[in-house]
Amino acid sequence: MIEAVRWLRFLSIAHYVGAGLAAIVSCVPLKYLGLGMLLIVSPESRHGDMDLVVGIFFVACAGILVAASWGFAIGALFVGKNLAARRRYVFCLSIEVLLCLFIPLGTILGIFTIVMLNRPGVNVLFEQPPSPSP
Repeated sequence: MIEAVRWLRFLSIAHYVGAGLAAIVSCVPLKYLGLGMLLIVSPESRHGDMDLVVGIFFVACAGILVAASWGFAIGALFVGKNLAARRRYVFCLSIEVLLCLFIPLGTILGIFTIVMLNRPGVNVLFEQPPSPSP
């Protein structure tokens, strides 16, 4: 049981680190979002309708990437918090399945956490109130 608590604490820290990395990586597509907005808004840079189409494409793709990265970061943050407190077993398990879609970090975190949460006796830890740390 104590080993499972240690693994849950380790996975919680790993989720915090993953959330931080995802938040940093989500800043990369922001330059393409800005470039797309510049192509859409700026009339002097427009040489036809193609610039408008490219600008909309850049804004849409960058917006989707930023939203997905922020979603990953927020999901990993909430799961890390709940793993540390040993609450919301079903929530943690369902978010981990979704986090597996974010290759490679989300997949690694997701698989290890799903395996840990499916071990015998771990769901009992989520039903008990957490003991204070020494």
